[in-house]
Amino acid sequence: MFFTHIQLKIGTTVQPVVIVCTTLENLNGLRFEMVNKRKCPNCNSTNHAEILWGLPADMREIEGELERKEIVLGGCLVTGNDPKLECNECGTRWR
Repeated sequence: MFFTHIQLKIGTTVQPVVIVCTTLENLNGLRFEMVNKRKCPNCNSTNHAEILWGLPADMREIEGELERKEIVLGGCLVTGNDPKLECNECGTRWR
């Protein structure tokens, strides 16, 4: 199972939402489309990757996304307040 966290704005209220999919392919298209429109707070670039926290179950399944810099590995220690994105231009990480 793969999951991602998003912030969903409904009217003036922003709610955290978790999207769960059985395969990375199902999640990837939705995740990349939603995340790709945000700008880096440091350099304003829209060229960034989602940070994947935790230990991936199968590295072969994410090799292509890692090579295309659509995702980066964040590490195994997950705090619940971790950055979600990393800029591919300047390396800034943010939520």
